[in-house]
Amino acid sequence: MLFKTLLAGLVIAVSAARVDADVTLRMKFEAGKTTRQKLTMKQSMTMSPQGGAVTKMNVEQAMYQDLKCIKVTENVAELEQTLTRATANMQMPAPLNLNLKYDSDEKTASNPFAKQLDAVMRPMIGTPCSMKSDMLGKISDVKVSEEALKGIKNSQLGSLGGDLTSPEGLQRMTEQAAIQFPEGAMAVGHKWDTEITMNSPIGTMTMTRHHTYKGVDPESGLEKIEVTVEKTLEPSETPNPALQGAKVEMKSGSGKGMFLFDAKLGRLARSELLDQTEMEITAGNQVIPQQIDVDVVLEDVTGKSASTAP
Repeated sequence: MLFKTLLAGLVIAVSAARVDADVTLRMKFEAGKTTRQKLTMKQSMTMSPQGGAVTKMNVEQAMYQDLKCIKVTENVAELEQTLTRATANMQMPAPLNLNLKYDSDEKTASNPFAKQLDAVMRPMIGTPCSMKSDMLGKISDVKVSEEALKGIKNSQLGSLGGDLTSPEGLQRMTEQAAIQFPEGAMAVGHKWDTEITMNSPIGTMTMTRHHTYKGVDPESGLEKIEVTVEKTLEPSETPNPALQGAKVEMKSGSGKGMFLFDAKLGRLARSELLDQTEMEITAGNQVIPQQIDVDVVLEDVTGKSASTAP
């Protein structure tokens, strides 16, 4: 009886040690292997002009992308990312009251909105860009062809400038959806920070992401990392001509979300991030408060077809 009691105690102690043991999370890459991701973005923009009616515009986008590992050298993977399909749904307020849709799988754009968006997206679809990632998840050396960026540069987005039309900017946007791990092992509750800086039409945006390792998620069985985001904006000293004299000021910016990481496969299974920004636009004597909410979800959909996109 005493032996059984001691044995039971030993089993409990070993189990507890396994649960509480520090973990080291790392990306895993295999040359020639391709994974597929789906990025969904829901954006709500509310404007409240003084003395005018409140307007709200909703946009939902979905993009499928293939990520192929070309080779792995000294713990750094050379990757090739290709956008394979993009869809969008825009709900425009009064007086237009329109619901406009876009799908890159359609051979002919069905409306003016779809035609304009297609001119931006079409050069990117099927055109691979290259990048590198180390085993901590740090992205580097993003290279995008001029052909792929042609649609953006010829659009109104291109005239606004900023990082959107540069490989450096696309690298930073890729970093926002990715997870970067600390070098050492982690216990539950371990915290670490990463910082991303981007140039925008109104100044330099700095996003500080605070991570907390939460251990194994009981629902998915995957490693869970919670994240909060702080944003600051350093206004540009030189006015952007595309703003036509309007002044844009960020009043507040924050975000929160989580990552689910598959330690066995060594890749991100899902990420969720809700970003909230309050802006104030001053045009002449009119001040227009603006609230922008962006909900971004990145999913690993390897093995699933892009034809199932909504």
